[in-house]
Amino acid sequence: MTDKPLGNFSFAKSLLNHHGCSSLLATCYDSPTALLDKYPQAASHIEAIEAEEDTKVLYGIDATKLDKGGKEVRRGGFDRVVFNFPHVGGLTKDVNRQVRYNQGMKDSLRNVLSW
Repeated sequence: MTDKPLGNFSFAKSLLNHHGCSSLLATCYDSPTALLDKYPQAASHIEAIEAEEDTKVLYGIDATKLDKGGKEVRRGGFDRVVFNFPHVGGLTKDVNRQVRYNQGMKDSLRNVLSW
């Protein structure tokens, strides 16, 4: 059996169902089509997330450019932001590239966090 990384919104769903999270905005870099091609099981997780009050799923969000995200992202005011194993994609083994990407995400957070 091969382990596969989870990018299917199961973690976001668990925040709602098991950890008392509310006002959830879940995002991903992929388009809806690309996401579902990679993770077909994401459809049921997204459906469950969007069925909850004050929750939303956004696609095409670049975490290094949150100030250019949708109005929900640009509005900011988040008290927590959770990144689930962000990866630059592809088969790269360039650790420095990965670190630079994650630093870009950290810098981008200044625009959306409420503290």
